[in-house]
Amino acid sequence: MNAYQFSENDSAEHKRLRFSLQAAGIGTWDIDLVQKNIYLDDRCKELYGFSQEDKIDYERFWQHIHPQDRSQVQEVFTKAMSPATDGKYSIEFRIIDSSNRPLHWLHCQGQAYFTRSQADGQVIAYRISGIAQDITEQVTTRQIRWDSEQYFRSLVQDTPVATMIFRGRSQIVETVNIPMLQIISKDASIIGKPFREVMPELEGQEFFDLLEKVYLTGKPVFRHETPAILLTDGILTTRYFDFIYKPLYDPAGEIYGIINVSVEVTDQMLIRQQIEEKKQLVEKSEILFRSLVENTPDVITRWDRQRRLIFANKAFETKTGVANSTLLGKTNLEMDQPIEIAEPYMKSLQRVLNSGQPIDHYNHFPSVKGNMHYYSRLVPEFGPDGSVQGVLAIARDITDLKKMEAILEERVQQRTQELLIANQDLQRSNDSLQQFAYVASHDLQEPLRKIQTFSSLLQQQYADKLEESGLDLLERMSSAGERMSKLVSDLLAYSQVSTRQPSFGIVSLHSIMNNVLTTLEQKISETKAQIELEELPKLKGDELQLTQLFQNLLSNAIKYTISNQIPVIRVTSQRIERSQLDPQVKPTGNALHFYQICVHDQGIGFDNQYKDLIFQVFQRLHGKQEFVGTGVGLSICKRVVENHGGTITADGMPGQGAIFCVYLPA
Repeated sequence: MNAYQFSENDSAEHKRLRFSLQAAGIGTWDIDLVQKNIYLDDRCKELYGFSQEDKIDYERFWQHIHPQDRSQVQEVFTKAMSPATDGKYSIEFRIIDSSNRPLHWLHCQGQAYFTRSQADGQVIAYRISGIAQDITEQVTTRQIRWDSEQYFRSLVQDTPVATMIFRGRSQIVETVNIPMLQIISKDASIIGKPFREVMPELEGQEFFDLLEKVYLTGKPVFRHETPAILLTDGILTTRYFDFIYKPLYDPAGEIYGIINVSVEVTDQMLIRQQIEEKKQLVEKSEILFRSLVENTPDVITRWDRQRRLIFANKAFETKTGVANSTLLGKTNLEMDQPIEIAEPYMKSLQRVLNSGQPIDHYNHFPSVKGNMHYYSRLVPEFGPDGSVQGVLAIARDITDLKKMEAILEERVQQRTQELLIANQDLQRSNDSLQQFAYVASHDLQEPLRKIQTFSSLLQQQYADKLEESGLDLLERMSSAGERMSKLVSDLLAYSQVSTRQPSFGIVSLHSIMNNVLTTLEQKISETKAQIELEELPKLKGDELQLTQLFQNLLSNAIKYTISNQIPVIRVTSQRIERSQLDPQVKPTGNALHFYQICVHDQGIGFDNQYKDLIFQVFQRLHGKQEFVGTGVGLSICKRVVENHGGTITADGMPGQGAIFCVYLPA
């Protein structure tokens, strides 16, 4: 299997072609796959590391291919000889010399030729021919470029500044580092995708147009504190960036991509915005302050550590009648103020300078308008080091206020004297009323007792001598006397409740209620009344008046019972806050906590339209033939609870009973 020459059979055309290839540094080769013969021209021998005299066989030919590349070359070579392919052959590989030293890189291209076997009729490759070209320089350049790009990508990945590289006019994301991914809230899956597809929320903003402009013009773009609306955690948020778009060039000087370097400045922007807003507020405050200072009727002044005037508003000039410009830089004494006014004021200034604490200063002095009164607030002014640098003073003319105080004091004394006289008159009236009530009750009770006594004697001694009509008149006279006696007693009780000063102490309502039940024992027994008592509290009150209160309530509950029914009465108690009271419940006192004691009955009830009327003196909802009474009892109840700073309410329904609730301070 020796190399052979085809030159004697070559046509002139082939010679010219081979000459052109050799001139271009391209070698030719031809392999007879049937005979295993190999033909290499002179250039090809040189490329494979053979001398012109070397005899090249098939095995030696493969030995000059780098061991690391042989399997790949063999695979491509075998594939080209397969009838299933188009017979094309193209591969890059390294050549070594006889000492296994790398020589250079070759690029071989070839074409296999096929024929049908006469033996079995199968299509087989019988020959493959091609060219070989030294591409060492291109591979080296490519490797250098690859290494450079890898180094560049490594720099991009390692830099702490957000960086992204776009390739082509379609702005395909080629490289992006972690800081940039964190800014745009994406991951590495965006590599290889168009930027418009990756960041659809930027549509309508300027960024895509800027990239297009940079790609077409080659002019870099720099933006400072530019707002960008980005999708962050599913929420569109405005953030701010400093960024640059700079074109990237290939070796031919053509733009192939753009590098984007961005620095987020949102926090700085927000801080600056806040500073600017605060600055504007300060400026507005200063304008407002100056307006207030210059237009207020109060005198506003500032004093340095030597107690010299360094600022005064218009009010100061108005009050003194001297231009401020002539007084600035002077102390109070140097302003020719009276010594009895200047010295106390300067002492107050010194106290503030020494202590660093604000103080109040009051002074008065005569003027052409009369005696003037001023109240001043002296406040220390501190420097950056915390030391007192001066005093701010605000003085208010309180002359009119002093006049009003004098008038008010005179009126208070006058009203106090009038109230004292009124109280004395009221006390005399109460004393007279109590004396009248006692005398009236005593003087009225005495003839009433005689009427009752004489009517009783008439019934006992002369009943058999009187006709039926006479007996009826006698009975009526006796009943009228009893009612009159009861009315006098109730009026006396109402008068005592209204005029007698209550004697307050800690009392047990439970004990009072038990005493009331004892007093009403006969009524309870006669009516077979069922009375249920809850535990009742202790509170501050007048025991006698509270006894009258609950005796009247229980007595009424027993009295106003439906005919032929047993009275069922329930007394409940609970503590309640004032804020929880119904708006219609209005205690006379200011207590914040109350005890609510309610008396429930199942008696005849009443129409709620009369619930306020029943507490008035002599007001009755039923005739005296139905239920005996004077119409004074509930009036006494109302007066008792009012004396205690409480109130009483009533609710009823005809035929279903009534509820009387007493509210007493807890």
